[in-house]
Amino acid sequence: MVNWFANRLQFPREGRQSMAADHLKRCPLCGALNSLRNCECFVCRWQGSFDHDPDSIDAGLTDLLDRCPELANAMSAAPVPRRPFKRTLFHWFGFLLRKRVDYRT
Repeated sequence: MVNWFANRLQFPREGRQSMAADHLKRCPLCGALNSLRNCECFVCRWQGSFDHDPDSIDAGLTDLLDRCPELANAMSAAPVPRRPFKRTLFHWFGFLLRKRVDYRT
């Protein structure tokens, strides 16, 4: 079932551009991508207006992933599966009912 969700979570290029454009901005001075929350560029300390064009942001993101391919691997890594509730419940009861070991000599 995880594969079923993973196949449907592949966003088209336009969706990825709009998602990045909603959360990122690009510095016109150094070309670094910044969060919209930053008042200044974290690389060059630019405090003027930033580039909010989705094509420019996508180009900056592509450039960043080309320079650091391990970021792409980290972003696409599958999340750790959660333990089912039934197994968690049995683990909790086992912890409560387990006999304590006396280590005193």
